[in-house]
Amino acid sequence: MLLSLLPGLRDVRTPLAAGLIYLLTAWLFLAPNIPEREQATGVVKSLYDLSDLCGKPASLAAVSFCAYLTGSLASAAIEKITLFATLIVRKSYMPSLSQEAEADLISYLISELVGVPFRDVRFSGRGNDSNPYNIAAMTISIGDRRSEMGLAYTHLETGLGFERSQLRIKLLITKPEIYGEYDRYTAEADFRLGVAVAGTGLISALAVMGSAWWLLALACPILLVPAALMKSRQANDLLIQTIVAGELSSSTLDAVVRKWRADHGEETNIPASDGDTAPDADSSPGQVSEPV
Repeated sequence: MLLSLLPGLRDVRTPLAAGLIYLLTAWLFLAPNIPEREQATGVVKSLYDLSDLCGKPASLAAVSFCAYLTGSLASAAIEKITLFATLIVRKSYMPSLSQEAEADLISYLISELVGVPFRDVRFSGRGNDSNPYNIAAMTISIGDRRSEMGLAYTHLETGLGFERSQLRIKLLITKPEIYGEYDRYTAEADFRLGVAVAGTGLISALAVMGSAWWLLALACPILLVPAALMKSRQANDLLIQTIVAGELSSSTLDAVVRKWRADHGEETNIPASDGDTAPDADSSPGQVSEPV
């Protein structure tokens, strides 16, 4: 029962916590201008009367609802701004990935395009070459097709960015236990980012109304931002690795592979380039080997 409630609680937690911080910030600015109960008139007096009529529990519930609504609107705005920033920085809607996950995805794409088993495409997220594409292609002679494969991966990046919401639904249907971990990572990322933005506003208000020393507290929300990005990257890595492991199908990946095969015909296995050592026969998919 508790496990079934967790996704819903995660969805409520972020907007509620952020909304309460936003309302507290607004209260700090508005409180000096709100008249006392005896001197209140108009709308303010009506609110006092409504609070007396409903009682403190109902008033608290109303405040919580307002906080949730405020936090939800703010979270939607933050999500749009984040997507726009991703597009500006990465020139794509592709979510941020760790270098290892990106190398895995590129390696998996190459293995699908050229017909080489995934375990035979040796890569490493480490080493002298920091480009995951070059690392993935290190043991395969792809010749002049390198630029074409780079273009195919660009199409895959763009498509996965737009397909991410559908991949989440597929993951929920086919692998609910994996989706639980994915949802936990995304919820933690949203919570940290939402509280960081709301906390920045609250601390700024305290600095304006009180002392500039409050600005030192900005270290807390600033530190929450990289923590949120790390959780978001872990969620994206989990989604990509589920695709690479064959546990989740991607229509974008299938479309890219079909187009490649239609343009190039049936591909055969391409031997490893000279000087490379083939991986062990018992290597499992996704196992990392260092380049020679």
